[in-house]
Amino acid sequence: MQTVPEATDLNFVQWYVMIAFKKEKVAKKDLEAENLEREKNKRKKLEYFIPMYFDLKGPEENRKRRKCPLIPNYVFIRASLSEIYVYKQSAAYLKFHRSFVGNGRRKYTTVPDRQMRDFMQVARYYEKDIRYYAPGEVDWVKGDRVRIIGGEFNGVEGILLCTQGKRGDRVLIEIPGVMSVSTCSIAPDLIEILSYSSDTRHLYNDLKAFFNAARKALFTVLRGERMPERDEMKLRSFIRRMANMQADTLYTENSLHVILLMAHRALGEEDACAVHSQWCRRSLSGLPSDIKRAHALTYLYGCTGDKDLYRQACRITASWLLEKATSKQKEILNDLQTLVELRMD
Repeated sequence: MQTVPEATDLNFVQWYVMIAFKKEKVAKKDLEAENLEREKNKRKKLEYFIPMYFDLKGPEENRKRRKCPLIPNYVFIRASLSEIYVYKQSAAYLKFHRSFVGNGRRKYTTVPDRQMRDFMQVARYYEKDIRYYAPGEVDWVKGDRVRIIGGEFNGVEGILLCTQGKRGDRVLIEIPGVMSVSTCSIAPDLIEILSYSSDTRHLYNDLKAFFNAARKALFTVLRGERMPERDEMKLRSFIRRMANMQADTLYTENSLHVILLMAHRALGEEDACAVHSQWCRRSLSGLPSDIKRAHALTYLYGCTGDKDLYRQACRITASWLLEKATSKQKEILNDLQTLVELRMD
């Protein structure tokens, strides 16, 4: 959502949020008539959107399926301010939705084209099976920012609702301060994570699970064994979901690239391995502790066989006493030894 001052460029075209109090159907009829007139005069039509859904109305014995406004009172018009001012002369009931911006000032509420396109794509597809949330009904902090990468909503970006399960996930498309709609259930394999929510436990648990899966697959391949089809599907699903994730720290981003490197190595995808390997090498000096560098060096060595990486890892781990080591240090020491043995075979 954006807010723009009344003194902005009157000819700049964008989506404006309008209010038609209890007159959504009247607004729709009037806008249709306006566009018919414009078509006759060979003028550009007004682009508008009034989200509707079907509901059963009337007595139980004689119910009829009727279209109803999805969001009471709201109309969205894409035009310039000058065009809307002229149109409002014949539709005075239409009012601009305005937001407070401090010091008693109010601004016209607008919606970016991309956000509006995603919202319309979801709202148009689901005229009945749609969930509507008023402002304040959903805690945005909990959801991850995601993109749908297939199916009817391919390319739509929104907030992932916490309803994961066998039936899939719902993705919430938001127009802040106005309303939100959620998709139907989306198969997890069609959801790509762009950024995690502020729930760091959620991020840690996901990365830990993906790390374990990639580590297991890497060891399987280095032993010369065939990776089970189910494990291969897990890796490919992980790559789809995480390939474009935006990490908020260098260590998190490094961890993600290490996991992706192991996954691509296990799948035999050498070009992708080279990309992630180079990124991990460049980031080594910026990692905040020796244990984090040793962790990255261990699996970099496992994927590449570069003995210099092994020597760098050994310089860090040489001072670790196994009987006094932390669980993380023990994991690194054991895996480094296992990878050396596998690389010698």
